[in-house]
Formats: sequence, structure tokens, C-alpha cells
Amino acid sequence: MKQDFDYLSFVLRSQPFHYGHAKVIETALQRSKHVILFVGSANRARDWFNPFIFEERAGVIREWAKDHVSDYADRITILPLDDYLYDIDSWLVAVQHKVETVVRTREKGWSDYPPKIGLIGHSKDHTSFYLNLFPQWGSVNVEAFTDRRLFNSTDIRDVFFKDPADTSYTDWGSVLEGIPDATMAFLEKFHKTEHYSHLCEYHEYIRKYKEDHKFRNPNIPYDAIHTCVDACVIQSGHILLVKRKDHPGKGLWALPGGFINPNELLVDAMLRELWEETKLKVTPRVLRGSLTDSHVFDEPHRSARGRLLSHTYRMDLEPMGKLPRVKGGSDAKKAEWVPLSELRSEMFFEDHYFIIQSMSKRARRSYV
Repeated sequence: MKQDFDYLSFVLRSQPFHYGHAKVIETALQRSKHVILFVGSANRARDWFNPFIFEERAGVIREWAKDHVSDYADRITILPLDDYLYDIDSWLVAVQHKVETVVRTREKGWSDYPPKIGLIGHSKDHTSFYLNLFPQWGSVNVEAFTDRRLFNSTDIRDVFFKDPADTSYTDWGSVLEGIPDATMAFLEKFHKTEHYSHLCEYHEYIRKYKEDHKFRNPNIPYDAIHTCVDACVIQSGHILLVKRKDHPGKGLWALPGGFINPNELLVDAMLRELWEETKLKVTPRVLRGSLTDSHVFDEPHRSARGRLLSHTYRMDLEPMGKLPRVKGGSDAKKAEWVPLSELRSEMFFEDHYFIIQSMSKRARRSYV
């Protein structure tokens, strides 16, 4: 096959790495001199969608490459790629900067002989949207796979996290055929960790939640869509957060919030949830007077529980010399004022970090 690109980039979450990913990488190596692998969702907390952190996933890919690519160290670059939910421009800039950094580091005559850069992937679902976002580069779409070993990561996770008591792997059946040896070795080690037990609990919670809440009712022609409210309360460079006591997101930080009741207005539901989870010592009248913004966050895959919309309200409290008292309540393990400078995506439940970033960006724009 002709090498018609100097560099091909492939964005993969690799949760976990399987033969489908390997097939795309092998095609990229045939079509280009160098392959840049962007391991996506590198900044997320462990959850059902993203159980493995960047270092673990990159390690599996390197182990596979050692056995299948003779000069892999010189032909493959593996980089972390953060998520930027609700901010596609920042995601595009991050990809462009990372690609240009790799190319400029490796190339000596950039201005005289610009290399041909492209993206490669398989257009299978919403995760492949990036293939059409870089018109300045070329793209390669790898055709659908017919080899039955080429499964998707969701199938593998469904089996792997199904039963924490199964240590034999004998019931994995044909799914095993979709996992390279490097991935299998990693999963066998991961199976013995506390992370594995925690994620199995999360998997079972999601399965039962969907069953109980009938997100997929066969008697209706569409899935249920549920509405949540979240409170983004800011004072003196601090934000009010809760640490979740139970699944989903057990042990992770989140905005105070929850589901609306049938007889509530959205803002009333938000104030109720805020009080129940934080016992915030601020009167409802002051909170209503502090409302500065509201926005709907509707990324279709923002929650593993199903289609959930978040109506988020921002309140900017007047500086009072000290922060109002708070105390965790309801399903919150604790409530706490956290400096905005200390927020990190890996601390947060689902997309709450990105909601905070988006609300902050909207606030900055309003002051201009």
C-alpha cells in the first residue's frame, strides 16, 4: 500500500484497546511514515465509559506495538488528549497544537517542504465526528470490519465488569477473540484491583437503574428523557460542591442538584436540591437575587444512566468576608467550598467539570 501521508493521526479512547483499534493503526502505518495516537478522555475520572486512565491505556498500546511494529518507537507517538465538552473550539485547537508540535519536532524543513498530514479512523458512531473537522488536512476512513474478532470496547466492558466473582474468564466466549494479548494481560492485572470492584458496582447500578427507570421501554417508540437541575454557586473565587455518597459517581465531586419533581418549576427544584444537599446558610430570597445565568447542558452521552438534560443555574454571591456555612445532606457525603483554582476534571462526576468551565466562560463573556 502506498504511503501517501507523512503523518496520520488517530483519536481513540481505547477503553479497552482491541483488534479494531489495532486494524486502524496498522492501516495508518501502511499509509504514512509516522502515526500520532491521541488517547482521548485523558482527563476524566474513572467511570463506566472511562474505566482506565491514560497511563494504563498507553501502556497497553505500547506493549501491543512492541510485538507488531518492529520500529514502533520511531513510527508511533502516543499522546493524551483531554475532553472539552461544550467547547469544541478548544478541543480543535488542542489537536492542532499537538500535531504541529510533533511535526515540527521531527521535521527540519517545515516551511520549505510542508509535510502532508491527515486523520484516520472508522466512522462508526458519535466518537468519529473528528474526521470531518480538519479541512486543512486529509482524512482516511477505514472501512467497516468483517473479521468477527473486531469488537467494540462497549461489548468488552459489558462482559469484563459483569461479575467481579469470575476470575476464570472462561465465560467470555467470543469476546476474548477481540482482545490482543497485551490487553488481556492488563485486564487480568486490573481484575485484582480495588478499581475493578468499584467499577463492577457502578456497572450493576447502571444496569439496574436503566431497568427500574425504563429508559428503554419496548412499548413506546422512543427513549425516556429525564430532566435534572444543578446549582453553580460562586463566592469569592470558590464554588460550592458536594462529594457523592453513593453510586453513580460514588466519591466524586459534583454540583449540587438532582431531578425535578412533577409539580415544580425548574428554579424551585434547583433551590430545593441545593438546600437538601448542602444546607447552605443563605436565604432563598438572596439566592434568587444572586442568579446571573442559566443554561441547558444536553450532550447526548453526558450520563451512563440514559438521556439526562441538566438545567444549570449560576449564582454569584456577594463577598461577605467569609464563606457561608455548609453541611452535606441528602445523598451528599459532604459539602464544601472549593477554590476554583483547584478544580481538575478527574475529580468530577460525569460532565460537571465541563459544565463549570462553560458557565465560567459564559460569565467572562458577559462582563466584556
